Amino acid sequence: MADRIVGERYRLEKRLGRGGTATVWRGVDLDTGDQVAVKVLDPEQAARPVVVERLRREAQTVAHLDHPNIVASHAVGVDDDGGFLAMELVDGPTVADLLSVHGQLPVERAVAIAEQVSDALAAAHAAGVIHRDIKPGNLLVDGAGVVKVCDFGIARLQLRDGSAALTSHSETVGTCEYMAPEQATGEPVDARTDLYALGCVLHAMLTGRPPFLGETAMSVLHQQLDRPPVPVRALRSDVPMELDDLIGRMLAKSQADRPASAADVRDALAAIRAAPEADPTTVVLPRTSSRPIGRHRMRVALPAWVSRAAMSLRQYWIAALSAAAILATVATVAVVMAGEEAGTTPAGAPVPGPVTVSSQARLEPSDTLPDPAASPKVTLSAPAPSAPAATPMERVTSLASLIRRQVDNGELDAAAGRDLLRQVDRAANWLKGGRDSKAVERLREVDARLSELLEDGKVSRSGFNALNIVDSIIAAIA
Repeated sequence: MADRIVGERYRLEKRLGRGGTATVWRGVDLDTGDQVAVKVLDPEQAARPVVVERLRREAQTVAHLDHPNIVASHAVGVDDDGGFLAMELVDGPTVADLLSVHGQLPVERAVAIAEQVSDALAAAHAAGVIHRDIKPGNLLVDGAGVVKVCDFGIARLQLRDGSAALTSHSETVGTCEYMAPEQATGEPVDARTDLYALGCVLHAMLTGRPPFLGETAMSVLHQQLDRPPVPVRALRSDVPMELDDLIGRMLAKSQADRPASAADVRDALAAIRAAPEADPTTVVLPRTSSRPIGRHRMRVALPAWVSRAAMSLRQYWIAALSAAAILATVATVAVVMAGEEAGTTPAGAPVPGPVTVSSQARLEPSDTLPDPAASPKVTLSAPAPSAPAATPMERVTSLASLIRRQVDNGELDAAAGRDLLRQVDRAANWLKGGRDSKAVERLREVDARLSELLEDGKVSRSGFNALNIVDSIIAAIA
């Protein structure tokens, strides 16, 4: 189909990816010479009026959403072979591609991506549009780090003009791993439905996987309805507590318990991103002098969270331990100063100077204290433990889940997916039996087969990228 011209204006050049009803191509606008992305409906789908109408409404919806974090649409039409939608071309990977390569993202990058997505959702919701399919594969990141939300194909239009929806309240559409409970049961959705999906995306970016996985779509949906998610900090210790709390609220089963709006989520993420890094707290002490310690005026400035009435139990203990460390340090200084006043220094006593204590409480000197810059610094902090690595068997199981997901999403041919699953299942059995070399042989066959499927067009580029983790699994086994 390459070099085909659609709408008498757009020449298709290279296939970029494939979804359940359409294929996306890199193309050229023959009128302007600009590079564009062209979404072309499959011929059998183009024969369905509801699918063509959905494409038209997607173009109409995006045309009204002029926002830097939403992919712009240029034109929509129907030619002899079916419908097409010409859109802005974003030269960069999807978040799904990033996760397939890196496993998980740095906290700062995940927060920056989610902040931009929430800003896009705030604009969409203000226009009466609920996306209903926020997931890593629908979030594009260009070379400058700008995130673009795409694929409004199943968005629900809550327009004031009374336009009819293309799905009923009881119809379930979306992607199960990123689907809110009310969407899974076909109940009415609203802006907070997209916030649940974004919470799932944040969970995936930070941990390498969405909150819930299962062997079938139904098992995942049951978990979305009934099972509470594992807190992100239980899986990755360097995630700030404020971010973990926000994700927990976004993943609340009841819409009423989630943040009220995408704008609220955006502002919360911006505050988390702007907050100083959770470095060890610096306690600045005065240098020794001949004056008695009572003549020094020291102010201790603790952060606001220490005095909050609604402090959590965890924060309470952090504050208590921080206070104990501070008191011990001040007591040591008192002994040192008292000894100096008497003309002696206790044996083994350190020279007082800035001391770094690992806690969340920050102490600062009063304006009357001498400049501590000339004093040495002693660091008493320890690095935070890293998240535990997945076992080889967990990696193989994850690969099987990814294969099923690509089949469900239309990114992988169903028959080819079944063949790959058989090979992965055999590899898992060899691994259980302690025959690691046999498991590696099977996985190498899977890797080679994936390349063949890509060449044959039986797996899309995005599907191939999502499954391109076999080498890392082999390395983990070896």
